[in-house]
Amino acid sequence: MVGLAGCRSDSGFGPDLGAAEADELKTETLATQERVVKVAMDELGGIDRRKGRTVVAVRCSDLADRRYVSLEVRGSFVVENHRVPEVAAAVTRTWRKEGWDVEPFDGFVLVFRMEPLHGIRRNGSASLHDLRDDPSGLATGVGVVVGTGCFAIPDSLVESGWPRGSDP
Repeated sequence: MVGLAGCRSDSGFGPDLGAAEADELKTETLATQERVVKVAMDELGGIDRRKGRTVVAVRCSDLADRRYVSLEVRGSFVVENHRVPEVAAAVTRTWRKEGWDVEPFDGFVLVFRMEPLHGIRRNGSASLHDLRDDPSGLATGVGVVVGTGCFAIPDSLVESGWPRGSDP
């Protein structure tokens, strides 16, 4: 596999990836989101109340060719018997132990960064909120998004509706 770190396309929106590299980036982004959620849930005893994860390719800019996309994987979990500040502190501590650069923002959002893959940056965020209607009466909802920077995919993937059509 050829490393693309530092490579840029002529458009400046991101490096060109082949189909195999784009699929690897998608697979790794899905696995990263799963790991981010799992380590936080393991630390806090969270309950996976997801109805599935969502993976989408987002066009980088209205000015960019439609081949230039970024990936986003979204999911969520619930932590019972803990309020937002406790969950935010525990999640921050846990993710830092994993080696991820985590910055609390506004007390309700955590932003984290990870090592790039194929020269594409990877980062994410977790938004935390009280679930006042939860049966336990004391719960925090955590929504997690893991995403990538922009990159170009081949026309064949654009035409296929990538990354749709695959089971996230």
